Amino acid sequence: MEPFWDGTRLYALSDRTVEGQERLWTPIAFDEAQGRWEPALLPPAGGEIGLPAWVFGQRSCVPLEGGGLLARGLYHGVAKLLRYEPESGWHVLAFEGTPENVPFPLEDGSGRVAWLDAPADQPPAVALGGFEGPTDRFRLAWQVPEGVTKEDIATPETLQIDVDDDGPSPLYALFYPPAHGAHCLPAEETPPLVVIVHGGPTGQARTDLSFKVQWWTSRGFAVLDVNYRGSTGFGRAYREALDGQWGVRDVCDCCAAVRYLIAQGRVDPARCVIRGSSAGGLTVLSALAQSDLFVAGTSLYGVTDLRGLVADTHRFEARYTDRLIAPWPEGEAVYRARSPLSWPEKITAPVLFLHGGADQVVPLSQAEALVAQLAGEQQLHIYPHEGHGFRAPDVIVDSLQRELAFYQQVFEG
Repeated sequence: MEPFWDGTRLYALSDRTVEGQERLWTPIAFDEAQGRWEPALLPPAGGEIGLPAWVFGQRSCVPLEGGGLLARGLYHGVAKLLRYEPESGWHVLAFEGTPENVPFPLEDGSGRVAWLDAPADQPPAVALGGFEGPTDRFRLAWQVPEGVTKEDIATPETLQIDVDDDGPSPLYALFYPPAHGAHCLPAEETPPLVVIVHGGPTGQARTDLSFKVQWWTSRGFAVLDVNYRGSTGFGRAYREALDGQWGVRDVCDCCAAVRYLIAQGRVDPARCVIRGSSAGGLTVLSALAQSDLFVAGTSLYGVTDLRGLVADTHRFEARYTDRLIAPWPEGEAVYRARSPLSWPEKITAPVLFLHGGADQVVPLSQAEALVAQLAGEQQLHIYPHEGHGFRAPDVIVDSLQRELAFYQQVFEG
């Protein structure tokens, strides 16, 4: 993926099998010989250079003069800037910025680069600088409210958790303790925990500043953002560990990460909740059915019927579940067994469903069908004009306030 020219040579990113090397997305070159383009392997970079192809315009590697390359690599899910020189190979740069994509060299001969900078404690911005880091950040995506300081913002701690099964180990996650600034609610010694399950499921929990995290950490909650096996940024073996295991291994990983925090005494075991969007919604419902760790959960435009998803989803993901669940239609029995709609009686904890009425990826009918069969304290709220992912500011505000009130009600009960 991500092919590019340096003027004389063609490059692309690949995680092809190379004997003796870990399978990571990494740049490879192509040389023309006798009318054919043959790959010429570069030395391994040691990190994963590449992102899942969810959006247009992503770039993880660009050419430099003299046959060099500049790349954004992920080491255990943490972004670093890398430089490749034909004579000396790859080098990790002591770069002070946090690039969302690879920095682009400017064409003014200055030797500077420009990138989108996305640190954990500042708003994302366009940045300019050299290979050491930014000299200027401008055009901030948004402004921090007046009076808010870094003490009001929680920053992540990267967790590596050993797991004892037939999959790759360790498991990775990001843990955010409650923030303690003047604008935050006082945090308890052992705070409640919100577990976030990212979508995709071939996605990644990232370290850049996120409102969906800070909303909770400023209100006395700890947050656990899990890079369950199947996530990107950790190599092909880690990503493919979810093949045929969606709804199983992701659930086990979220539970293992929660048990790890409980064993360390860092969160209140009686007040753990779980939330997830899209594919993460399926994980939330499966976790509530398979574990007693969570006293409540929230499914945001989440999957409840895998067979219905195959029939109704958009063409971009038309065969996605063949790898994650089983070939369709031969594996229909597996789809039925993994679908929350098949076992509503197992979901006994309160669940909040938030869904857009115009969702064409996971239709509203998925949430409605499950809610109709659930007993107990279940809530469904529909935002009529929202699609797959909430965009309108008033909807985002309402959904977070509604979810917070839901958990507070459960805790009081």
